[in-house]
Amino acid sequence: MASLWLPANSGNGIAPAFWAPLFHSTDLASIQWEADLSAFFVSRYYESGASATAAQYAALNAPNWLAKIYTNNQLNYWPVIRSTLNYNMGVSYTFGHTEDFWIRDTTFRFGAINVLDEKPPLAPNNLGIDTALYLQLAVGRQFTFEISRHF
Repeated sequence: MASLWLPANSGNGIAPAFWAPLFHSTDLASIQWEADLSAFFVSRYYESGASATAAQYAALNAPNWLAKIYTNNQLNYWPVIRSTLNYNMGVSYTFGHTEDFWIRDTTFRFGAINVLDEKPPLAPNNLGIDTALYLQLAVGRQFTFEISRHF
């Protein structure tokens, strides 16, 4: 199974994101069954689009949700966006060509996106979340059902 690193654009910065298929099997009793499990990880990053001053940082008693970052010859106080890990899974069944005409070569697939119902981290923007990375998590857990047929 292959893994994929994605340099995800998170508003004003880059947050390393990692997608990996954790499990995929077509050997569940027969070739007709298939199952998969995947994970999507976004590491912690700093949101450079919003910043605090040194006075605000001190007045807040140096909170751990603000990071001191030295860049462009100045000290910046940027919000820290926490890392996330979410899982997706699915199972499908394919009817063979020898089945009844109405169901032959048809695949039924049931899946779940964001299985553990992970909530997106808050971000300092007008929506409260980083939609470039977390729009799928904002919806919450989703169930999918798909029917496809080969002709």
